[in-house]
Amino acid sequence: MKRVPTPNSDANPKKQSADPGEPEWMAVREALVGEDEAPAPRRTVPTPDRVKAVKRFQSRRILLGLAMSGAFILFLLVLAAAGYWIWLQLPPPPPGTVTGQVVSLSGEPIAGAEVTIETDDETDGASVQSITDAQGRFTLTGAPSGEPWVVIRLPDGGGVSLPVQVKSHQTTDIGTVPVFRP
Repeated sequence: MKRVPTPNSDANPKKQSADPGEPEWMAVREALVGEDEAPAPRRTVPTPDRVKAVKRFQSRRILLGLAMSGAFILFLLVLAAAGYWIWLQLPPPPPGTVTGQVVSLSGEPIAGAEVTIETDDETDGASVQSITDAQGRFTLTGAPSGEPWVVIRLPDGGGVSLPVQVKSHQTTDIGTVPVFRP
């Protein structure tokens, strides 16, 4: 095994008289590599052209980063717009059916009452409505899925509105609805 001389050892007398400001690692490096093979430490002072080139590179790198960030944000906006457009193209969910019975406060069935489904969103003019039979029963087929309102209007005035949860392909029975009859 090779013994590594240190700067203060007797094996390297020339290095003992070395410059006291020289770092110790340089003396150890020269002792390992050999005095003839050890190149002098290279100290470079940047030239004005080199400084300009580095600044130009850094500014281009910053501009490229900004351009890439902008392109990514634009990509996200286009992706969101495409998703929204696709969502608008989806057909509405299939309709359901709403059933129930309209009675007076005394419990008597009310015949001839108009029962309508109203939604918060704009429809294409198609409304779902029905008229109660002699027992006060009604069936609204084709009611839009979601949370529409059932509006009951009596022939002689008065009525009531109530929210209902309609599920696709299912029948929702709202039960008996008591209505004040003027």
